[in-house]
Amino acid sequence: MNLRLLSLFVLLALAPFVRAHEDQLAGEMTVAAQHFLAVLTPEQKAKAQFQLTDEERKNWHFIPRVRKGLPIKEMNQGQRLLAQALLTTGLSPQGYGKALGIMSLEDVLAELEKGKGPIRDPENYFFSIFGEPDAKQPWGWRVEGHHLSLNFAAAGGDLAATPSFLGTNPGEVKEGPRAGTRFLASEEEFGRAFVKSLSEEERKRAIILAEAPKDVVNAPGRHDWTKPDGVQQKTLSPEQRAALVHLIHLYLDRHRSEIATDEWTKIEKAGLGNIYFAWAGGLEPGQPHYYRVQGPTFVLEYDNTQNNANHVHTLWRSTENDFGDDLLKRHYEQSHTAAAAAFTVEETPERITLRGSALEASIKKTGYVSGVESKSFLDKKTGARDLGFGLDIQDWIMEPGSDEAYRDQLPGDLPYQFNNKYHGATAKRSIEGPQICTKARELHPHIIQGKDFTAIEQSWNYTIAAPGKQTGSEWKQTLVFPAGQRYFISSDRILSRNDGEKLFFRQDMPGHIKHKGGDTFSEVYLSYRGKIPAKEFVEDFAPDEKFNYRRDRDGVPQRMIRAYHTRDPQTGADGPWLAGMTLNPSDTSEAWCHQRTGYVCLIQEVGERPVKAGESFGAAYIVGWFDSIEEMEKVYDQYRGNSALEVTTDGWKLVPSKP
Repeated sequence: MNLRLLSLFVLLALAPFVRAHEDQLAGEMTVAAQHFLAVLTPEQKAKAQFQLTDEERKNWHFIPRVRKGLPIKEMNQGQRLLAQALLTTGLSPQGYGKALGIMSLEDVLAELEKGKGPIRDPENYFFSIFGEPDAKQPWGWRVEGHHLSLNFAAAGGDLAATPSFLGTNPGEVKEGPRAGTRFLASEEEFGRAFVKSLSEEERKRAIILAEAPKDVVNAPGRHDWTKPDGVQQKTLSPEQRAALVHLIHLYLDRHRSEIATDEWTKIEKAGLGNIYFAWAGGLEPGQPHYYRVQGPTFVLEYDNTQNNANHVHTLWRSTENDFGDDLLKRHYEQSHTAAAAAFTVEETPERITLRGSALEASIKKTGYVSGVESKSFLDKKTGARDLGFGLDIQDWIMEPGSDEAYRDQLPGDLPYQFNNKYHGATAKRSIEGPQICTKARELHPHIIQGKDFTAIEQSWNYTIAAPGKQTGSEWKQTLVFPAGQRYFISSDRILSRNDGEKLFFRQDMPGHIKHKGGDTFSEVYLSYRGKIPAKEFVEDFAPDEKFNYRRDRDGVPQRMIRAYHTRDPQTGADGPWLAGMTLNPSDTSEAWCHQRTGYVCLIQEVGERPVKAGESFGAAYIVGWFDSIEEMEKVYDQYRGNSALEVTTDGWKLVPSKP
């Protein structure tokens, strides 16, 4: 074999072992998280997955305490394997070994404490996913339990891996079959060796306290970083500088080489001469001691003071990029530039029109108002438009029961006729009105533009009420259009002026379907019923005659999705689905899907629970275009469990349902 061919053979043989670049690792991490989420039950997923903006993402600690997330002990064997696979995308082999070793020490503590301390359980470590794992969009994940907190963030191929905490108790197992076990031995020994290598003068500068602090100083909740202190790298000998580099790498190299290499590049760029080493406490084994290595971009800490200096805490934090704050900021700045180009906003006296890279939509200010204007919701991918009178359209505040006893006293459009094809046989009555979409006549929507979204907020106060009821309950609607998405997020809420045992509001969700014999759509999908072909909607039928859902009769479904499959009236070719999805399915009390003359009516009612005057109730939704039911379900599961939507120029967030 000639030399050239041999070289090629060697390269091919080594190729599987060559580390990918960081953006490739981000992709690997994303896929691992997707695989993990895919095997969870809905109940497990509700525990494991949070919004990226959820405060829980930064609620980290290393002490024994109640935690959110999905613990290992609640996973089956297959789920555990995929959780472990995710962990290996963040840690190097040695880091992975340290992490599992730390978990295993819970058994040692259980033996030592004989049930006198906190519950010790090596399976009481929690996996949490923040946001939706995506190769381009920001998201994060965490593995945490006693003496272990590993926090990762990813955005556009970039990664962050701090805060990163590893601790051991005992630092060294003193007796039993595991006697001599020390999972963080190198961190102690190389730190001590380094301080002992210093000259007397250098050591005077390095030792900042005679007594070691009781714990790491840059602990959870601290954001005013310690000031660099001790001996400065640029004053050291070449051998000492090399030893300090080795000590730093002990912490970085717990993580995948792509992460460690990227972090080391940042450290070098900030200047190795600006790194300081500080020591506190005794210099001999068994004496309480502490050290800190700090540079412009990072801080490392080691503390061994508790349990007779046999209880180790180690920490790596980024002074700029904990939880990926810096990379998320850069991502959002880049997204803001893209969003500015992707969304143009045109406002006239009649409407606000948004034109984006993925969709267009208009919000009427006069005439038929609330929600998204009829036929304005354009899917840029396929050219499809909505088929009804608008999307997320608002009606009255109502309650069960008949108004027949006082119907002649009701003002405006409050009288409610039943026992007909329009409303069915169920007795209901209006509490406040009028119907917003047809009678409000004019709204004053407010535009909010953020880094990667455009939002619309609008509100209105009801002006008429049933006898004995107050007017003035406030309806508030929020519509958020994320850049690059084919859907919008919305919320409708009522701040009630009245008490009621079963108050609800009525709305079109997603919206009606105008058609002639099923020419504009091929089927309807109701998550609580399945697919229904268009031929079922030729003759008129009442809301409660078929395809009706009631929470008190049917129970709460796994998802509340109502969608129609568009088709070209000329060619008969199917287009995309248009779906309306109520993110907390229990918020929907009743949902209709029935045929009226000329259109399929997709109405739902929200609430039907006790409400006191001054309280609010409502729901949150996703409304948009999808290529399949599976895609709808994936997006639904990303946002499920929320009932409200909040937005400022800094961002938007969905608010979880109250128990």
